[in-house]
Amino acid sequence: MKPNIQKSSLRNLVPLLISASALFLAVLQAGATISTSLQLQLGNPSNAAVDANNHDHYLIQRTVESLDFSDNLGAPNWASWDLTSGDVGSSGRSASFYTDTNLPAAFYHVTTSDYTSSGYDRGHMCPSDDRTDNTTDNKLVFFMSNIIPQAPDNNQGPWASFESYCRTLASAGDEILIMCGPSLFDGSRIQPSGKVSIPGYTWKIAVDVPAGSGSALSRITASTRVIALKLPNIAGIRSTPWTNFITSANQIQTDTGYTFFTALPASVAGVLRAKVDGAAAPTLSSFSPASGAVGASVTVNGTGFTTAASVTFNGTSAAFTINSDVKITATVPTGTTTGKITVAAGGGSVTSASTFTVSGGTVPGITSFSPTSGAVGTGITLTGVNFTSASSVKFNGTSASYTVNSSTSITTTVPAGATTGPISVTTQGGTATSSTSFTVTSGGGSGTVVISQVYGGGGNSGATYKNDFIELYNAGSTTVDLSTYAVQYASAAGTSWQETTLSGSLLPGHYYLVQEAAGTGGTLNLPTPEAIGTISMSASSAKVALTKTQTLLTVDNPVGLSAVADFVGYGTADAFEGTGAAPTLSATTSALRANGGSTDTTNNAADFTAGTVNPRN
Repeated sequence: MKPNIQKSSLRNLVPLLISASALFLAVLQAGATISTSLQLQLGNPSNAAVDANNHDHYLIQRTVESLDFSDNLGAPNWASWDLTSGDVGSSGRSASFYTDTNLPAAFYHVTTSDYTSSGYDRGHMCPSDDRTDNTTDNKLVFFMSNIIPQAPDNNQGPWASFESYCRTLASAGDEILIMCGPSLFDGSRIQPSGKVSIPGYTWKIAVDVPAGSGSALSRITASTRVIALKLPNIAGIRSTPWTNFITSANQIQTDTGYTFFTALPASVAGVLRAKVDGAAAPTLSSFSPASGAVGASVTVNGTGFTTAASVTFNGTSAAFTINSDVKITATVPTGTTTGKITVAAGGGSVTSASTFTVSGGTVPGITSFSPTSGAVGTGITLTGVNFTSASSVKFNGTSASYTVNSSTSITTTVPAGATTGPISVTTQGGTATSSTSFTVTSGGGSGTVVISQVYGGGGNSGATYKNDFIELYNAGSTTVDLSTYAVQYASAAGTSWQETTLSGSLLPGHYYLVQEAAGTGGTLNLPTPEAIGTISMSASSAKVALTKTQTLLTVDNPVGLSAVADFVGYGTADAFEGTGAAPTLSATTSALRANGGSTDTTNNAADFTAGTVNPRN
């Protein structure tokens, strides 16, 4: 029997259905995350800023995404956005890409034609399909500042598949916080324009936050799912599942130098950075001994330890060694108190059921040391507490001779082989490590760093190598800390200097390669450089300085200034050491210091010859 429904009842029902439908659409639209304040909830991993003078990390904040744009790369370093089901609609895809004229005037404004005939896709960071709630929002992700060069098989293969997977999670009601970007550049740029750098890899991190009240950030815990991918930007992977490229945020941090999840509590961020999606959760079955002093070795037993990223004793981070998937050896850290042991690994984190008891002698502490820098052989006074039973003093891991003067004072000497780093004191109660580093200096010429080779023809017609470079050599007998040094460059008669800052240390008899700008020619990449800059050097004539500070030079001829450790003028340069400049160079020759870089008579004309380009690292 058919139900007896009056027509008047149907007429009354229609407005109700329309109202319900409108309410549903309103609720759906309310779920959209189109707001500037929501696009960087996980933190700013590179500390990008809205600073027109910062050509490496310029912050762009839009309603649909946040970006760190690099003028030097011609592409974003990373993009960040929030995705919900309300962001995916029916507006469709923009018909055009747009030059981002909102970038600072001094920046190069990448155009869509820069990619023409390059062989690379205009690869979106925040994808078009994540912003189809309306036409206006969709157009915003078609700015060229949101684009990187992606190999078609990457962009249209696993990268696109993972984008779709994230939208599937969002359609199920989750809120997805996403960051992605390029990494591991080798200096090559898309051709024929030569304006945009090509990444060796692309990466993406998606934090899957289940629906709930409050902000997505407030709902993230140590158990939240994190999916991190590292995809090679190459041909041949179009049909490869994205799951083949799963990694951890820690690995991407290593590749990029960024720090992810800075907006989260440190304890949560450390666990999430270690996660490898799909990895089995670790277990912690036991540890031995059950008690010990600071500095004692503790064996932790369990499973899933191969990808362990941290071990903490009652919240204090400890040094540890992964012996196997079922065993870790950890050292009871300074400052810890009695409590439980936690291991964070690719499958999550696990905390011991029982408590480790901190016992033993009184823990030492270092409050200061003087002086704060010096060469090998320099006497140092350490001030602190509980030094009486000291059994070792180390400078960044190198053992030193010492005398215990009292429970609060030790005198020691900078040992041979020491490098810049913290000082540690070990006693019966444990090991104390200084909160600041002692700087090991070159010490009156025993560590002498010189410019050993200069090449400005990289990427020019006829060149073998794609990049310009400056090579340094430690001709002395001790390690030199380069953390305050820079190489600086000016044209042959110029007073306007550019610099590339240095880092790390240079061992005696070793080279330090500083890669500079690339050209459109050349066939070979340089050996792996110790530092990378963007200075475009003259192939024939110019001036190069090695400075002990990172303050830009301002004079035409800085030879003799206390800040200048070494100087080379080549070709027709109007400044040089000694009686004349090094020879005029070309696309196929570099200025080479004699005897492998060890000869320094402070005369550029005598010390350098023009020879076959030979980059060394």
